[in-house]
Amino acid sequence: MNKEDLYIELGNIDSNYIEEADEPIIVIKASPLKRFAPLAAVFVLLIGALSMSDSVQAAIKKLFAFIPGIAIEEQTGSGSSYSSLLYSMDGDPETKTNGKITVMLQNAYVDTNNVDIVYKVTLDFFDEELLTGTAGDDEIMQDILDENDIDYIEVDTGHSVESLSIGSQYKVNSTVNIAGADYTPDAYYGGGSRKEITYTARISFIPDIIEEYGNSLPIVLAIGDLSFDISLKPIETYETIDEIGPTVLKNNISLTAVPIWEGDTLYIKMYSLNYSEFSQVYSYIYYNYDGEGNDLLPYLTIGGQNIQASYDGGDGTEFYFNLSEYGFTDDEKASAEYHVPCVEVLDNESAIIEFTVNDDGTIDFPNKISLKYADIDITAIMPGTEIDSTLANVSGWETSIGIKFTVTAKQDNISLSDINFDNINGRKSGGGSTSEYEDNYWTVIFLDNSIDKLTDYHSVTLSSPAYIIEDEYVFTVG
Repeated sequence: MNKEDLYIELGNIDSNYIEEADEPIIVIKASPLKRFAPLAAVFVLLIGALSMSDSVQAAIKKLFAFIPGIAIEEQTGSGSSYSSLLYSMDGDPETKTNGKITVMLQNAYVDTNNVDIVYKVTLDFFDEELLTGTAGDDEIMQDILDENDIDYIEVDTGHSVESLSIGSQYKVNSTVNIAGADYTPDAYYGGGSRKEITYTARISFIPDIIEEYGNSLPIVLAIGDLSFDISLKPIETYETIDEIGPTVLKNNISLTAVPIWEGDTLYIKMYSLNYSEFSQVYSYIYYNYDGEGNDLLPYLTIGGQNIQASYDGGDGTEFYFNLSEYGFTDDEKASAEYHVPCVEVLDNESAIIEFTVNDDGTIDFPNKISLKYADIDITAIMPGTEIDSTLANVSGWETSIGIKFTVTAKQDNISLSDINFDNINGRKSGGGSTSEYEDNYWTVIFLDNSIDKLTDYHSVTLSSPAYIIEDEYVFTVG
């Protein structure tokens, strides 16, 4: 059994962030990949059945803008871009190393006001096993940096011990030179591990310089003694999606696989155009929480072999295949087929479970509620501490409520993979949740910090279900 304890402290979150958040804050299950609504998934929503329609086939013959690393975007009648991006990096990703760190410059983007540079840093000198997961890790990391004479990486002491298990313990400082002037990036957004992390360095509010130089804007990224000269090109448009990369349309969801070969390594970035009734398309991995690592991943058919994809975190849209050990010929590479067995989608539907907590502790609840593609069969609603006795030792959780249920799919190719339990008693408020499931048996325990006794609970809203569509897409990527 896999168990994820997600004790989310919501009371300390700025209310502005809560109001602006697109996704509910309390989740029943967190995947290893961050659940963001990636830019690549924000497209026109057309209501339709889960089948290939004539209207969809006609729709994908329009003009498209390709923003490498982010999205394929349909152009509006005015030709304007919702993203307001003017330029992206000209050329393929570039990698440099000084023997201590390796930096991969992945992309750069320029809009009317800002410059964003995306790069990945790998600490070659660092053995992650040296860290112990305790408060002493900060000192260990600083000693390692001092021994290697690295002054452009600093220990991020703002991380708690808990966050060390899922994030990095350091910050890599960079300098960006734009048109001859040095800037210190004023914003970093990153994800990854303690050994390898991806950053987006932003230089903000330089509209006059961007307007003066256009796509000739000279940019140099420097990290320690490594530097990258960045050239720009205008965002390109295409008359067909196939000009961008091999494309397949199923279930009114168009997927495009953009392959890049670097020697014997194949990198693939996935892009989607969503004409379905689902609100988002954002991942191509089905996580199997059996502890055995049997996740359903894209795979490559090449030279008579099926090779499972690898990935480095992110949002579940980028994969790679290191084929150096196989010795495939150029002809075999040219005929390689890339298979995507499943697509994860998000729906905006919701359903309310209404129940009554009686004075004697018993709870009256419905046996079933329905979503469009799944039935939720409720087997029990009870105090959370009766489901998980360890919660009784956690402050506030003595007033938690737990629900046990099974899920029955309404279509053979669509299964529920995730759902949020966010509104309690019809409102969003501070709280948290913990969940576990095995096979098709689910349990969620949730808490509202404003509720003092169990009898004050009377409903919880299930919303934003994520579904897995298991219809395989196949692309020729040689």
